[in-house]
Amino acid sequence: MACGADKDLFLCLRRETGMQKKVPAFVLTAALAVLVLGCGSVPPPINETEEEAPIGSTDQAGVQPPDRVPTWFTNTRSLYPDSKFIWVKGEAATPENAKEKALIEMSRYFHTTVEAVSEEISEYRETISSTKNEYSDKTQFNEYSRIESQEDFFGIRFTDPWLNPKNKAYTVLAYINRKDAEEQYRLRVETNMVGINALMAAVTQNDDPLYSLKLLAKEKSIADMTRKFIDNLSFTSPGKSRDYLQKYALYLNTIQQLYSEYERLRSRTTFSISVRGDAGGRVKRAVQKVFEQNKLIVAPNSGEYAVTVQVNAPVKKAPYGEAIAYSIKGGIEIAITRKGDAVFPSYTQSYEEYKKLERKVVSDLFYKNVEVDLEKNFRAHVVAMLES
Repeated sequence: MACGADKDLFLCLRRETGMQKKVPAFVLTAALAVLVLGCGSVPPPINETEEEAPIGSTDQAGVQPPDRVPTWFTNTRSLYPDSKFIWVKGEAATPENAKEKALIEMSRYFHTTVEAVSEEISEYRETISSTKNEYSDKTQFNEYSRIESQEDFFGIRFTDPWLNPKNKAYTVLAYINRKDAEEQYRLRVETNMVGINALMAAVTQNDDPLYSLKLLAKEKSIADMTRKFIDNLSFTSPGKSRDYLQKYALYLNTIQQLYSEYERLRSRTTFSISVRGDAGGRVKRAVQKVFEQNKLIVAPNSGEYAVTVQVNAPVKKAPYGEAIAYSIKGGIEIAITRKGDAVFPSYTQSYEEYKKLERKVVSDLFYKNVEVDLEKNFRAHVVAMLES
């Protein structure tokens, strides 16, 4: 299918090349070196020229007097031409609500959802190092405002609110300089793609599916963000050259490869559970439930990982007046191994002693306590294993 007008070229290239071309993985150490050097610089604040800082536009707190109608209100399109700016107006009973409404209107351009507003954004990148299980936080990007949402857009600025004497409502203009926004998105896309390519190279060199799955899970959120940034680039910078847009189509293809590899590894990350000393299979069912709640696959006999559960629950009898009392004081140990090697430290727990006149009653109390513990504490243990 041939691509049409420039403004549709990006989406067309994404459809035509997104799933067909493969991007070779970067060498891990070289990619990391680039990432460390590249992330060391923070993009400079937006410095608009006199032409790009129209009358009535400030970043200082205050309300413009109602007896002076601001030029940005009456002549918006000439001061903020569509070729250079994306702008919207927000109107509400208070300055704060007017700003929030402008943000909501702006968010519709970027297909995101505004949840809250603050004055600064800190975006951290987690990257893989050459040593297994080591990560380092990279530099942060500072911006004028922060849109707390599932996806962020950058470079947004506001005029001072103006109180309209006719309807007693405040109006705020929110605007984004297309050139500045393009640079912000481009920098983040390029930086993130270095990390994604480095991680994909690390995954292909590792034969432990759980470890690789954890790496991809950490990078998946970065990939989601990067894909959104590329989408926003097509909006802030329409009419780019074919080569420019095709490069981002290849990036999208790499991101899709990451998603596919994540699903493939999930299907390989299987667990077989064996329990010793379990009365009635209650512990095994509780352990299996924990794994399934974390979207892990439990295989009956041939899992890639072995989950070995040892339940210590000796029942003792002792005279209790003219009757016999039964008591249980025990614990549990759960080991997760692959080919005999521990995947994560074992989970161990001891439980209080229960003493009752009926054996079934004391046994039920003990195993009920075990089930509650597994649901809460062993589940947290498995989550920690997946996130470490």
